[in-house]
Formats: sequence, structure tokens, C-alpha cells
Amino acid sequence: ADIKKIKLGQFFTYKDYWLMPQVKAFIKDSNCPVAYDPFAGAGNLLSISDQYGINKIYGLDIDKKLKWTINDSLLNIPTIDNAIIITNPPYIAKNSATRKNLDLIKYFQNSEYDDIYFIALDQMLKAQKYVLAIIPETFLNSSYKNKKLLYSATILEKNPFNDTEVPIIVACFDDEKKDLKDIKIYKNVWNR
Repeated sequence: ADIKKIKLGQFFTYKDYWLMPQVKAFIKDSNCPVAYDPFAGAGNLLSISDQYGINKIYGLDIDKKLKWTINDSLLNIPTIDNAIIITNPPYIAKNSATRKNLDLIKYFQNSEYDDIYFIALDQMLKAQKYVLAIIPETFLNSSYKNKKLLYSATILEKNPFNDTEVPIIVACFDDEKKDLKDIKIYKNVWNR
């Protein structure tokens, strides 16, 4: 496997299976004219069309070879007015990073979490009211502290990645705390 891809947790999203009707509705209902990806990578998630009311895209990435503004979004994400974050954050478990001798300890030092994507979620939820993140399905059973900000979770049967088989969900967050029983859970397009 490509060492840079592993080190940066880069698994680019190539297919639009994630854009289910309820996910499209969440984007549209946010009324945000700006789509913002703090882990922009190849920019595939920002290529969604203006039919959702989005007329500006903005991306950040730590990889200097990509076309985006350089930023370490695991440490800080700037807030942008009227923006929705749409992203596929890096996923790297702490034990995996240690075993592969990756230099990621600075992220885990002051963190209660055991995977980078939880740290990414915290930064995103600090920065913006609306966050859409493609994350591992194991999130649903995690003890993540801001899980009550989840608006909906869509379990995807088809994986939108070419290079990983990790079962994933599309997690849509708003800034309203709710009881876990009130969070909408979908499998593909069907509400259950």
C-alpha cells in the first residue's frame, strides 16, 4: 500500500453512492451556499452540483501536492459563514498508527479518542453548525461524546471507496442535541 496514503489516512471517495435522497435533503435544508471540505483530498465530495443551493466550494488539505489551501485540520478548522462541511475525514486507529510507526502522536497526545476521525469530528463540529462526514459504521456503537448532535446516519451497503472495505455511514450533524432514539437511522434510502 502507498505509505503516504496510509500516513495521511487518505481514502478518496470516487463514487456518489453516499448521496442518498435523505443526504441530499440534509444538504439542501441546511440552506448553506458554501460547501467546505477541511480534508479535501482529490476534491470529489466538493464536485456536487449547485442543485443543492451551493454556489461556492472551499477546500483545505495537509497534502501540499493537492490544489487546496494548506491546513492541518486535525489541529484547527477555520469557521466559514453559511458553510456546510462535506467530507471524508482520515481514519487511522491509534494502535494502527503506532504499529505502522506513523508520526501521529501529536494528535492523540491530549485526546481521549483511539481513532483520528473522532478528533476530526470534534474540530469540524467546533467550526460549523452543519457537518456531513463519511465515517466508519463502528461510529454508531462508539461512545463519541457529541453523538447526540447527529441528525441522521445512513448506512451504505455499497462502498464509495476504491481502496478500502471498511463498512461506512454518512453521518449528518447539526448543532442540536437530541435523544439517541430521535436520531434518524437509514440503510441506503429506507428509514428504519
